[in-house]
Amino acid sequence: MWLSTVEVTREAVVAAPPERAWSLVSDSAAWSLRRGSFAFDVPEITAAGRLRCWCFPLGQSLRWWVLEVREEIPGQLMRLESRGVEQESPWAFTLSVQPHERGATIRLTVSFTVQREQQAE
Repeated sequence: MWLSTVEVTREAVVAAPPERAWSLVSDSAAWSLRRGSFAFDVPEITAAGRLRCWCFPLGQSLRWWVLEVREEIPGQLMRLESRGVEQESPWAFTLSVQPHERGATIRLTVSFTVQREQQAE
C-alpha cells in the first residue's frame, strides 16, 4: 500500500498585535467556533502531556478526538496531534502567529497520511 502525506495550509493577516492573536488561536474556545463543534483542554497534565478534546460534526454524526500538544513555542507556535484507535495515522494541526506590518499573520496547517489513491479527495 502506497501512502502519501497531505498537507493544507491557510493563513490570514489580522489587524491585531501578535500576542492578542496568539491568545485567540491557542485557546480551545477557538476550536468551538465551527458550527456544532466544541473543545476543551484537559485541566491536568497527563503522562502523555497536555491534552485537548475536540467534538465536531462529520456528516450526520458527531465525532470526537483527543489531541495531544506535541510542540509549543509560547506566543508563536502550537502543534497538536490526534490520538485514537480509529485512525490509521494521526492528524496534525499546527497553529502559528508571526508579526506582520499590519498586525499578525495567523497560519493553520493540517497534515495527515492517506492511501495514495485517496490523495486528491
